[in-house]
Amino acid sequence: MNLPALVALLLKDLVHDASRSLLTFFNLATVILTFFLLAALSQAIASFGRQPPRTNLLLLMNCQAIDPMQSYLTEADLEPLQQLGPAVVQRVFPVLFYHLRIHSEIVQVRAVPREEITTAFNLTLLEGAFPAEGQIAVSEGARVTYGWKTGDRLPVYGSEFPISGVVRAPGTKFISVWMPLETARDLFESPDHFQIGAAVLAPGADPQAARAILEADPRVNTRNSVFFESNLTDRYAQGMGDPARANQLLALASLLAVTFGVYNTIRLSLEERGLELALLRVVGFTPGQVAGFLAARTALLTAAAYAAGWICAAFLLDWFQATTSIILYGVSMPLEISPLVGAGGAILTLCFALVGVWLSTRHLSARPVAAVLREERA
Repeated sequence: MNLPALVALLLKDLVHDASRSLLTFFNLATVILTFFLLAALSQAIASFGRQPPRTNLLLLMNCQAIDPMQSYLTEADLEPLQQLGPAVVQRVFPVLFYHLRIHSEIVQVRAVPREEITTAFNLTLLEGAFPAEGQIAVSEGARVTYGWKTGDRLPVYGSEFPISGVVRAPGTKFISVWMPLETARDLFESPDHFQIGAAVLAPGADPQAARAILEADPRVNTRNSVFFESNLTDRYAQGMGDPARANQLLALASLLAVTFGVYNTIRLSLEERGLELALLRVVGFTPGQVAGFLAARTALLTAAAYAAGWICAAFLLDWFQATTSIILYGVSMPLEISPLVGAGGAILTLCFALVGVWLSTRHLSARPVAAVLREERA
């Protein structure tokens, strides 16, 4: 049978068995939609923290702390940084770091000496002014995501502060609130402790050598660790490794459901359409050709369901990102379907579907046509 004739026969059969064809189509499309949504979430988690490394800012934090908020440092912890000397370190300063609920949203709140906001953390002023005493600034991500703008007043830890300006903050600072250190120390009643120690390296200083000196200092390596600013995201990413792998496994498991869905559908067809399939063998189809016909029918339905699932997933992800966003440690994670996931998913889906066909038709040749016809007449 040539290809056009086979396609015509397949289409006629799909229309003839429209109810079962539609049921199979929607079942497969739902499974594939689930796969794409899980794959998009897995991609977003796996890509978390990918940003250009920056090596002119050394950070000090407790070595057991995954989140900076868990760290506890005092002025004595900054002495090894200060003793590196002006040829290596320009400035050393403390950083207060908290995750706080503001208007039902969990946001990073960072406090540094006012003169360090513009220099040490790569913040760019977009509108208004950098915060003075008793004021705060919000990041561009917070303005876009939550609608906070210059002139608004935000409740922070039980006190209201006016927003003096909007800043552009890269990396894990994408959604954040900034305030002067003195204001934060009064607000949080923490005059002698903080979460992070920061050291701005001098031009020409070797970042790796400075880090190695500090890591060899027993005042540092007994309870603290030294890392570059970009490594902070790496710490977060380590904590996201298991959820990312879990989502990958769930996405793969959702495609395995294609095999069982196809198997059940074909088995049901063999039971309910036994006469029609037996007549194909009467007119000259071999058991292998009947199985091939069912495989081609399944492949056509699977391809249509895959396209529909992909389109629906893309629409849902676009709608979701237009109405809300996933924020992790102050970083907005875009949900998208990469071409590699789309192509790989298509191959796996087709393979799993054909496995389902094989499982349901592997004993087809063992049933004589005459026996099938007698059963159908009975």
